[in-house]
Amino acid sequence: MLNHIKTIRAGEPGYTAPRARATIDLWHDQKRYVYEMPHNFKHAVKRDFKLCLSVAFDAKIKGSAPSYLVD
Repeated sequence: MLNHIKTIRAGEPGYTAPRARATIDLWHDQKRYVYEMPHNFKHAVKRDFKLCLSVAFDAKIKGSAPSYLVD
């Protein structure tokens, strides 16, 4: 379900660039993780996506689509 596109570190080109269309950003530890947005990104899928992120990072995820922050 999580389709990772790229990771951008703070200071690298693209870190502060506007979010690309059909992507989701996750901000954590001075890194920007860019994921592909699922085609059927509705309420239930958003919840599952956020749950997958919290399990993957073993932390609480704050925010709402299309930008999340690891707490």
